[in-house]
Amino acid sequence: MNQNPGIGTQFTVSDARINSKYYLYLPYGYDINKSYPLVVTIHGFVPFDTADRQIREWQSTADKYGLIVVAPVLGTSNQVMLWLNEVGAGVKRDEQVVMGVLDHVLSHTAADPDRVLITGWSTGGFLMHYLANQHPDRFAAICSRGSCFNPRVLNEDNARLMGQRRFPVMIFYGQDDGLNIKLDSDYAIKWYKERGFAVESFVIPQTPRIPGVPLGHNRQPELAATFFLRVTGLIGKLHILSSSECGPAPLPVNLSVQLPHHVDADGLTYLWTLDGEYLADSAEVYTSISKPGIHDVQVVVTDRDGRTFTASRQITVLPPGS
Repeated sequence: MNQNPGIGTQFTVSDARINSKYYLYLPYGYDINKSYPLVVTIHGFVPFDTADRQIREWQSTADKYGLIVVAPVLGTSNQVMLWLNEVGAGVKRDEQVVMGVLDHVLSHTAADPDRVLITGWSTGGFLMHYLANQHPDRFAAICSRGSCFNPRVLNEDNARLMGQRRFPVMIFYGQDDGLNIKLDSDYAIKWYKERGFAVESFVIPQTPRIPGVPLGHNRQPELAATFFLRVTGLIGKLHILSSSECGPAPLPVNLSVQLPHHVDADGLTYLWTLDGEYLADSAEVYTSISKPGIHDVQVVVTDRDGRTFTASRQITVLPPGS
């Protein structure tokens, strides 16, 4: 599905070290002092898909959830025959390109190396599955968006180890997608489940037709983003920030919250409690705890749409003079 353009910043980067280029998108409000999840998206068959089209389609989603997105320019997505037998020189070159781009982005942006999603669309799925399998420690999750799959190029030992970690995988396709995409996706679901991966899968109901693209064969970056942020603990979670977690009584404590990336800070209401008793209704709280022991702090944040986010933490107060 076509996405609205974003209001962040897009770059076209040429890296002489890998003799290739890539498209980079930094979300609106990007702050070098923060840490951002990173999406590596693998494009499909040209001219039906390109790296620059992928980056454009991810922009509004990246702005909404606070994602850095990178789309390398690749060659083997157009060469399906390379994926029917063993891994050839073209595949190895694309592997070098993607991993080089990943290193470059991690060293020049505020992307979090521990929260990297690899996702692919259509024929880009071949390389997506292959890269995650070859470099399991570089990615936190896989999302196959109506894409191709070939287990014959995957390393079984790596898959077994990833399965033991319950590595998260999402696989979806359109109700009216092409038969090969449906068959490959169903095969991938079965293959990953048999090896212990934490697999989520579903079929997208019929969607409006996009000119030049088979009915049902849509990218759906929003679905990939929400899956990624959920399995990496970045969506729907609220965190309490405290100036102190432990100290002698009376213990002064400053409390505030770290909001999920997708939550707008405007129009929020706050309800703080200490050991179940009302404490404050402001975004930031200053208090002093005099009674020694373990104390429970909780906050409930409600947005303008009525959605609530809850967080809690414990603060230990030691006897005076400890």
